[in-house]
Amino acid sequence: MLWFLPDSDMTTSTPEKESVRLHALTSYNILDTLPEQEYDAITQIASHICQTPISLISLLDDHRQWFKSAHGLAMSQTPRQDAFCSHAINEPDQLMVVTDARIDKRFITNPLVTGEPNIVFYAGMPLVDGEGQALGTLCVFDRKPRQLDAQQQASLEALARQVVSLLQLRRSQSQLAEVSQTLQTLNQELHRSNQTLQTIVDNCPAGLVLWKAVWKKDRIIDFQYVFTNSKNATFTGLPIEQMTGNSLKSLFPEVAKDGLFKRLLTVIETRQQQQYQQSYDFNQRTAWGEFTLTPCGDGILFSFQDITQLKKTEQELKIHTDNLTQLVSERTTEIYQLSALQKAILEHAGVAIISTDTEGLIQTVNPAAEKLVGYRADELIGQHTPIMFYDPIDLDNKAKKLTEQLGQPVKPTFELFKLLADSQADNYTICSRDGRRTPVVLTRTALRDESGTITGYVGMATDITTQKQIELLLQQSLEREQELNKLKSKFVTTASHEFRTPLATIQSSVELVKLYLEQPREAAQPVIQRHLASIENQILNVSDMLSDMLNVAKIEAGKIDYNPQLIEIDQLIHDVIRTHFTERQDKRTVLVTVNGQPQLTYLDKKLMTHVLGNLLSNAFKFSTENPELHVDFEQKQLVLTVVDKGIGIPASELPQLFNTFFRASNAVTIQGSGLGLVIARQFVELHGGSLTIGSEENQGTHCTIKIPYQSYSC
Repeated sequence: MLWFLPDSDMTTSTPEKESVRLHALTSYNILDTLPEQEYDAITQIASHICQTPISLISLLDDHRQWFKSAHGLAMSQTPRQDAFCSHAINEPDQLMVVTDARIDKRFITNPLVTGEPNIVFYAGMPLVDGEGQALGTLCVFDRKPRQLDAQQQASLEALARQVVSLLQLRRSQSQLAEVSQTLQTLNQELHRSNQTLQTIVDNCPAGLVLWKAVWKKDRIIDFQYVFTNSKNATFTGLPIEQMTGNSLKSLFPEVAKDGLFKRLLTVIETRQQQQYQQSYDFNQRTAWGEFTLTPCGDGILFSFQDITQLKKTEQELKIHTDNLTQLVSERTTEIYQLSALQKAILEHAGVAIISTDTEGLIQTVNPAAEKLVGYRADELIGQHTPIMFYDPIDLDNKAKKLTEQLGQPVKPTFELFKLLADSQADNYTICSRDGRRTPVVLTRTALRDESGTITGYVGMATDITTQKQIELLLQQSLEREQELNKLKSKFVTTASHEFRTPLATIQSSVELVKLYLEQPREAAQPVIQRHLASIENQILNVSDMLSDMLNVAKIEAGKIDYNPQLIEIDQLIHDVIRTHFTERQDKRTVLVTVNGQPQLTYLDKKLMTHVLGNLLSNAFKFSTENPELHVDFEQKQLVLTVVDKGIGIPASELPQLFNTFFRASNAVTIQGSGLGLVIARQFVELHGGSLTIGSEENQGTHCTIKIPYQSYSC
């Protein structure tokens, strides 16, 4: 929306709203940063589109306006009280335009108007983020009064939205980097906690086992080894690897009889620790042990000490075991807390996150990643490499580029991602399970332990679909502008050429009339009448060409009035022939044939009169016999065919018939603008119909109009 400010002082925002706006601006961490190519490209495009020498990306803090990008201006900031943009941001949804600041009493004394850079014209579109805060403007300046047309206004608004997208993308990438750093820190802390716990477990003088309850429906049927230590392995005579993951009953069936299994159930039920001493027969020997069963989540921490030789130190060992149990419990809680924090970050991050081990096996998948690729986490975890989600063409191109940089072959496999770890974020296309293609910015990070050894990789992908759509719209806008400029240039050239001949004829006839006016009236009168007729004929030709050109301009602008109504086609044809093609000097006329049952048809009378008049005029113009008009009332459509037996059209030129200003090579000496068929087809298509042309050189031409019997609704 275009907004011209009134001359009176404008209302500024409240201190509370301004505080919120400044806080939003600060969150982007953009002020006083170095120039960036993406922003400079936008100001260059803005100046090019608006044809202004100066364009800025201006951000306003509490005391100044600072320029993230300044095209055509050497300064990097100005005091806020001098800023035009301070006015613009108070109407964040509107484009502010000052056509001449020298006569605007708000800016007459502004140093930016009275001195360098001598601003006269200003147009600024507020940069409004997703929270509705106006951070600044994308603005253009000129040193002379001017206006922006609708296309320039729309382009400036689109570019402003692109600036906001870049700012939001920049902030998102910064937040992603913070999340990545947090994840790496948590991973290191978890690694240290695991190492500490493992050291304690491995060096503990007591045997330790963590059992997890195995449930079937609503009762516990067994316990599974989660971890154990070497002391327990020595005591039982079984290696740690054999015990871990297996069930208690499968390894020691006797537990169902010796009371241990019952004790375990009691501990789970009561959530109370049990301690007892008992002798067991292992490896053909009898040993005494002190056992402690401690509830731990949905499992039990089982610790024991071989007290065969240390029975006398029972009390000391009991205290030591209690302390050890407490320490293990604390460490386990810390591990659970870190795991919960990691899970919360993964589940609520606004970007897709997938982590792998060093070989590409997927370890974690957050909800955003599930949504992006169309798979559930449980379908992906354990699968080899997430590379299957990426466009193969993207991977091939990046592999070729890296091959050139490294001087050695790089294949588009997981090795490519490993080589690109910790490199700059890059664009990729994600292919989801349902075939949806999503453009993303991908950040790859290697996970390392304390020694710097890589332990895995994490990839974070941000959806940039909106940004790509904005870029496409901008490109389409620029291409459309280029097409219009080419058409305008061709229009001027052709118009100049086509008008020159009739104007020269008119001028020549006028000069001859002047000469004959000096001769006797009786002798000069026939000659004067002939030249006046020639002048009238040429004026009509010029008028027809102007009418055609105006129709083309209306078509290009989408401003052709289309007002269909039910009419009788035979009456319309009769009116066209009577008005334009009767009383011809060569005595020729139109031969009309009608087939089928006549039907009323929704037609725009004015447009269809123009179409039939043009096609019949061409038939008379390019042939010497009577043109034919066939009217066929078919079951679902009206078909009109204009046939002549004239000079025809070369076969090689038929594909170009509907190009603007095209004239067939065998018709260049015959009067015409090259616009008639273009206009006729557009008018027919407004009716939902089609116009096709068939022709054979030196044999004739037939033009066929097909219009469906469709009901018309407003």
